[in-house]
Amino acid sequence: MASESFNSHNVSTNSYEEPIFNGYIGLIFRELRRRIYSDRYFLISAREVAVPLEIPEPKIKLSLRPLKPEDIPQLLNINRKGMKDDEVLERIRLLLLLSAGLEECYVVETEEGIPCHISWWITASQNPVLEKLFQGRILPLAEDEVLVEGDFTLEPYRRLGISSWRRFQFFQKNLTINASRQIGYIRHDNLPSLSKNKKAGFKLFMIRKDTWRFFRQRFFFKAVPEDTPYPLTEKELSELMNSGS
Repeated sequence: MASESFNSHNVSTNSYEEPIFNGYIGLIFRELRRRIYSDRYFLISAREVAVPLEIPEPKIKLSLRPLKPEDIPQLLNINRKGMKDDEVLERIRLLLLLSAGLEECYVVETEEGIPCHISWWITASQNPVLEKLFQGRILPLAEDEVLVEGDFTLEPYRRLGISSWRRFQFFQKNLTINASRQIGYIRHDNLPSLSKNKKAGFKLFMIRKDTWRFFRQRFFFKAVPEDTPYPLTEKELSELMNSGS
């Protein structure tokens, strides 16, 4: 499939970038509190591409294609009424990924042509964009590594096997560029995604701790022993971060 960059579409996200004017004042204050004092952990796992992946059977017919401009309001509309704060924040995060100009953004659509899932397939050629966007929170990719970021399925289409089906499609793409492993970053409390990752054979190899202290963010990486089980509680992650191994 052809490489796609959001910037190449010349699509504006202005109507989605100011949630405070759309009744999300509570969300803004929640984020302010988080940036005064908070800790958050991410699990960094990888899967060897050479290991065969079981072909998934989604519950509906699907197809994978590059992002189109008209997909954005359907997938990432933060102005829809009734959304929870976390749902709004996730869409804002994905809009920031789009605005950064990361290439290889793909959408899964249903047999009826409805976009229901979005994610990015990222290679080492995008390291400069990753560095500018994440400021070091995503480690540079080696030439034989692939990162999947922004894995998001619309709420009504979850539990239909869409993410697992997309994972298999991306693994097929990995083979075309002779990638040796695929990497993913998942928040430690995102148990559904961690469960899917573990079932697909991803192994934990590093953790990242993000801290906010009076509006200053810092982050720390720590390699973990091979075959470290996961998911992990916040207490277990803290002990790993503070261990001497």
